[in-house]
Amino acid sequence: MAIPNGTKFHGVAPQVPTQNRGSAQLNSLRDVYTFPDDFAAGIYSYSGAIINIGAGNTNPFNGDTVEWGGITSPTDQCSVLMFPEQVIIKSVYFKMTQPNQPSVDMDYVFNFYTSNDLEADPMNAGTWTQLGSLVNGIDGTVGATHGFIEDTISLNLIVPAGSMLAMAGIEQAGSFASNTTEAIIGLVAVASS
Repeated sequence: MAIPNGTKFHGVAPQVPTQNRGSAQLNSLRDVYTFPDDFAAGIYSYSGAIINIGAGNTNPFNGDTVEWGGITSPTDQCSVLMFPEQVIIKSVYFKMTQPNQPSVDMDYVFNFYTSNDLEADPMNAGTWTQLGSLVNGIDGTVGATHGFIEDTISLNLIVPAGSMLAMAGIEQAGSFASNTTEAIIGLVAVASS
């Protein structure tokens, strides 16, 4: 059940009875909730970075890996997220940290991958399953610190509980003027039954 905003609580131990023993009028003002069953599903928010954005089509996943955990060698390693429950990715955020003009108007694609095998090889995309893609246009504007935030619910990007999630950004039909620029990445995921 949804708990209305502003609801106040008095916590009691599980063995304490919660039957309302007041008048019908007072009882109508009381509801019993059980933690965590009656509380909102988990919401997860992560931020990371792409270093050397547009540095080339390198493994893993033939793109620029999002560095969630501070790994600084994206050409041969993979930084992943794991969730304790099944989630759906609700939104993705992208923002360059400094101006970087693309050579042409282009699409920047985030590919999402999952694997339930903790031994999955980050150099071998075949050991992962592509979950989906998010495509966003970036124009060739001079001096722009490109960015976007996208609602991804309609993409149905569901990550099973205990699976690894990795993201790789890939430039399409163009290149960035400087491949040493960084971009900040974020995502929000919510529990999904």
